[in-house]
Amino acid sequence: IVEGEVTILAGDTNACKSTVAYSISDAISKGEEFLRTATLKSEALYVETEMSSKQSYNRFKDVVVNDNFNYIDAIGKDMGWILDQVGSYCKVRNSNEKLVVVIDSITIASKSAITAKVARETMQRLKAMCKLYGITVLVLVHNKKRDKKKPLQISDIQGSGKLVAMADNVFAMARCGGSEVYIKTLKLRSSRIEDTVKHLEVVDYPH
Repeated sequence: IVEGEVTILAGDTNACKSTVAYSISDAISKGEEFLRTATLKSEALYVETEMSSKQSYNRFKDVVVNDNFNYIDAIGKDMGWILDQVGSYCKVRNSNEKLVVVIDSITIASKSAITAKVARETMQRLKAMCKLYGITVLVLVHNKKRDKKKPLQISDIQGSGKLVAMADNVFAMARCGGSEVYIKTLKLRSSRIEDTVKHLEVVDYPH
């Protein structure tokens, strides 16, 4: 995730997108390593469209939410409402600390209809907020139904191609089997794509 940019994390259903995004937010809020990679300690704002705060707590109960990790319950809300809330949060926050915003997910907020208009307006507003407030954004998106025997491609990501075209960075996730998943780099704006695939094992581990 590159500071000041908009990154998309796409994935199949049950590919552990939320687990990875929540873990990234937790690590960033504490300035701890994530997957052996150093993070810049920043405030994390997690916008959740699928689970209530209670459900999130039950699912990620080993993650100790701290004063640097904030949460917006956006169940049933559309992207316009979510972007308004993020914008308002950025305006009133009284901190010089960096802010990372995670939106989980645009697919749910758009009711699985990420049209070219929705994609364009969403990305334009997010990129404008990155520039105006110096924030960093991670947006989760679902993949389309696809042949899971084939490698992940940009065309597998649900919604308009405008979403991917306007994003700075794009990663996609899928299960390999059991508790193993892989993350594939599909687009990087600020650097060359070198290690395109990383394999991870998702396990319960007390923080």
